This record gives sequence, structure tokens and C-alpha cells, in this order.
Amino acid sequence: MSLPDEVIGAACEVQADPELNALRFRHFGTWSDGTSCHFRVKDLDSNPQARAGRRVTDPALASLRALLVHPEDPRPATGSALPWQGGLLVVGPWGEPSDFTGQRVATCVQVVPGLIPTPELLLAVGATGTQAVLDVVGEDLVIVRSGQPTGGFDDDGRRPVGPETRLTLRGLLMPAEERTVRLASDAGLPVPRFVAYFPFSAPGLTPLSPRVPTGLGQTGFVIEAGGDRYYPTQDARDEGGQGVLWVVPLLAPGEVTGG
Repeated sequence: MSLPDEVIGAACEVQADPELNALRFRHFGTWSDGTSCHFRVKDLDSNPQARAGRRVTDPALASLRALLVHPEDPRPATGSALPWQGGLLVVGPWGEPSDFTGQRVATCVQVVPGLIPTPELLLAVGATGTQAVLDVVGEDLVIVRSGQPTGGFDDDGRRPVGPETRLTLRGLLMPAEERTVRLASDAGLPVPRFVAYFPFSAPGLTPLSPRVPTGLGQTGFVIEAGGDRYYPTQDARDEGGQGVLWVVPLLAPGEVTGG
């Protein structure tokens, strides 16, 4: 028997040992998709000092965890969530089966209040996971659209206009990331100071086409937060073209576009 065969055989013995598995997968819970399983969670960095520094320099990266599920239990789906250590553990993508154990490992996000998620992090947990993350760290944002003409012109050349429409959604408003600023600058567009994130599948944002949501892709709207209004510098974009996250570049309150 070759050395690789011996290693694989030993790994299979460990996987099949119920007492060892009881120690390895000592946590049990039911995820938001209804899956119940025994599992364990590992920090991606085993160095405590490195973890502490990363929480300051890159909190989004520091929020990543590895999830392993008992070999005999079902795996929760990507995007499902579970209360975990004062926050919410959101399941990301599952990796390929290990050559030695046959097990899959999922990269997860430990969501706690104050976490500032990056688009890459939200894309990793998918549409359902993005909604779960924004439910914890996001805020209620209002998409305000001007009223539409409701009739013909009167004798003074004026046309009656209906009331503005307001759509409140859970999203996240934050300073514009470097990539958004660079894309706008390269395209000769007004430089955004903020961005708003919305789940792609949020009610009222059903796409008219793969790139145009009814609530964001048409002109004539602003985003309201905390009593301030933020004007878009360009249409919303489907980040990564994956149908997970809308990103809306915005001017600072009080700034308006030339058009």
C-alpha cells in the first residue's frame, strides 16, 4: 500500500469514528433554510495576534470563517444563516470535496453589528446571504421618485403632477469604495462620495432587463437616509453581473448632478 493510500485510509477511519466525530462536531443547530446538523466553525487564521490586527485593518476579511458539517448530516445551503457568538453566521460557497476526507468546507461570514461588508464578501454569500447580512448591518433606505404627470396641460401651460413615490428597503449606505470612484473618473462621470447597496431581489427592484431595475435604473430618483437626500451619479449596477447585489454610486448630500 502506498503512502497516499495509507493517509486516505487513516482519514476515512477518523471520519467513520462516531466518538471522534462527536468531539469534532460538537455544535448542533438548525439553519434558516431548515437544515439541522452537527458542525464546527474555525477561524481562517489560527494566530490570535494576527486575528486581532486584522479586525482593525480589514474587518471584512476578519469576519470570514470555515464551516465543516458532520459527515452524516446534511449541509446548509449557501446563504442560510444561524445565530452565532453574538452575531449571525452566514454560509458562503461550499468548496470541492477533500481528496483525503471527502468533506466540503464552506467559507462563511460572521456578521456582527458594525461590520462593513465589501461587495466581494456579499457576492460570496449569494443573494439570500446578502439579504441576511444587510438585515443585521444595514439600515432602512428610501428610494424616492418624483411624481409623474397625471393629465393634460392647463391654460397656463402647466401639467398636474402626482405625488412622489417612496419605497423603503433594507440596504447599506457607506463611503464610496476606491473601485467605484476610479470607474466613474475613468468614464468622465461625476465622482461619487457614497454608495448604497441593495439586495438584487429586494421587493420593488425586479429587473426590467438583466441590467435595469424598476426602482433604480430609471432617472428621476434619489435615495433618502436620515433626512438627507443623496443623488445618483449614474445608474445602479448589478455587481459582478451575478444577480446578487445592486450598487448605486451617490453624491454627497447637497450635491446635485449637472443634468
